[in-house]
Amino acid sequence: MAEVSEKVEIFSDKKRGRGVRATTFIEPETVLLIENPYLLTLEEDYRRNRCSYCCKERGKLRACGGCSFVYYCDRQCQASNYSDHQYECKYLKMASAGGDIRVRTRTLLVTLQKHLKTVKKRSQNVATHNARGFPLTPEILYKKMADEKTSPEPDMERLWEYAASKHLPVTEDLMQTFEGILNANMFSVRDGKARCKVIGEGLYTRMAMFNHCCRPNCTFTSDNRELKIASIRPISPGEECTISYLNLMAPTSSRQSKLRKWYDFDCDCKRCIQDIDKDRLMYAIKCPQMNCRGSVLPWKPSDSLSGQYLACDACGFDISTSKLPDQIVRTEMEVESFLSRKKDYDYPGQYLEECGPILARLDDVYQPYHRRVYQVVKTALKAALKLDEAETALQYGTRSLVALRTHLDSCDTLLGFNLWQVGQLQARLGMNLKAVHTLEEALRTLRIAYGSHHAVTVEAQELLAMLKSGKDHLALLSDTSQTGGHCQGSNAVEN
Repeated sequence: MAEVSEKVEIFSDKKRGRGVRATTFIEPETVLLIENPYLLTLEEDYRRNRCSYCCKERGKLRACGGCSFVYYCDRQCQASNYSDHQYECKYLKMASAGGDIRVRTRTLLVTLQKHLKTVKKRSQNVATHNARGFPLTPEILYKKMADEKTSPEPDMERLWEYAASKHLPVTEDLMQTFEGILNANMFSVRDGKARCKVIGEGLYTRMAMFNHCCRPNCTFTSDNRELKIASIRPISPGEECTISYLNLMAPTSSRQSKLRKWYDFDCDCKRCIQDIDKDRLMYAIKCPQMNCRGSVLPWKPSDSLSGQYLACDACGFDISTSKLPDQIVRTEMEVESFLSRKKDYDYPGQYLEECGPILARLDDVYQPYHRRVYQVVKTALKAALKLDEAETALQYGTRSLVALRTHLDSCDTLLGFNLWQVGQLQARLGMNLKAVHTLEEALRTLRIAYGSHHAVTVEAQELLAMLKSGKDHLALLSDTSQTGGHCQGSNAVEN
């Protein structure tokens, strides 16, 4: 099921390809699309405790009688999912005995068979587009056909073996085509709670019509299987409606590299082409002159280690005459090595212990909103939340807001979610007055970015009301140690 607003339409031109544009003036917070997936697959970690159809977490689920691999709330959910699960049930029964089954293998197998069935029905005039031009099936979507593997790779050997055993008319070209479609068009599915954990991946054919921009005028959020796109700024008639495919807390060179890798295009939005000053701020250095609080910015952000810097914006000092450029190179090498070792630590506490000394050295050189400071602070916050160390998490959460407020628009989902996290931690630690101020700021963003009815917004409103009334609020607080992340996201990785 999908609901597409009458205020938008599909357009096509040589430069942008297909896209979505406004047919009339659109106010902020206007819902433009509500869509359930063409296909959804839960991650391995969640298939036993979440319904494979509605994605809701349940204490008791019933296994499919055919494969005993997927689980459902009840017969109604099982029946609702039959139109997709029928294509994988026998495969799952056969393959589960041979070890792990990759999520992307299941997604590709079902998508291929649904396509073959659609082709058979073409003679019956089965629609492939709705009346507004939005696709109902994935065949026309963009295909990511680069040689480099940029997404979870399906188990092709098992797929070919199964296709042969069932005499499916699958050719190598057809297999590659649909693998390319999935590479470019899968979106993260997140739970419907305030934690917003990634629980699976889904293919949304109408959602895929919205193009990317690094300063989008729309945002999308996921509530279990349902995905919603809403405007976050005023949109004029004829203006394109855009979303972001990426975490925007990254400089232009990094964003461009990921867009090229994942989607085969170079973004030409205003932020990428004209906003060099925004990029420079991500590499801001502290002026080494005593008592000067100014910043030294790189001449060319994409080559910040070249040694070419602008003069201090406060005192005019030229750092090329000092030892600071060499110190910056050493600091970059150290933090790059540290971040690359994240997975080598035995437990989060070990990693968290090293974050403090690393940040102390970064603080000697970089401004608090430097991208490297944010990267370390972000990972330290995740580790502290995992360990349920509220005071440490609040320290790092507060620090992360410095960078987020500097580099992101006030309606960005990532900023809103982090404000919500910090507000929860403050309330949990009895800092009620600070929590009220933080939650009020968070809600100004959450109502626009997530909508008034999303679990994140609702819980933030309830907590704020209880803090203002002086009632006991501790029972209402979410388990912040299990917070998964903000709700915006696709198959691109975070920076």
